[in-house]
Amino acid sequence: MKLILLATALLISLLSNAQSATPPKGSVAVLIHTDDSAEVAYKKAVQGLLAQGFGIDKSDKDALFMSAPAKALKEGTSVKIQLVTVADQTGSTTTFRATYTWTTYLSGALGAGMRGPIESREQPVQYTGPGKNPIKRAWQALEQAATQALPAGTVSFN
Repeated sequence: MKLILLATALLISLLSNAQSATPPKGSVAVLIHTDDSAEVAYKKAVQGLLAQGFGIDKSDKDALFMSAPAKALKEGTSVKIQLVTVADQTGSTTTFRATYTWTTYLSGALGAGMRGPIESREQPVQYTGPGKNPIKRAWQALEQAATQALPAGTVSFN
């Protein structure tokens, strides 16, 4: 009986960690807490981002900081992710933040045969609710990258 209760509690714990809650509007970071040391969590997070097709722009193994160059999403949107890992009393927390660039293109019909970008802006990513506009796609990319990089961690938002 105790074994069944323990197994049930473990399963509920794993499922709750795998599914992230809806972030509060205005959140600017995804935090993943793990039981790993800061160094181990940092290495796992970097490897997790690399496995998802992100590159490394800057990396400081002593400061446990990494930034990735822009990765194209779609429709003129790209996202750059930064992470930093810090030790805490029960393991470590890795904070993922991002900026996104949204490029507006001049269409051929409106531009008398001219095509190309007419405006490009880089802005911090923040959660504004569900949807499909550029900032919402950028948040989804940030949250997905973080939770896939450290899938065994506990997710929170800041």
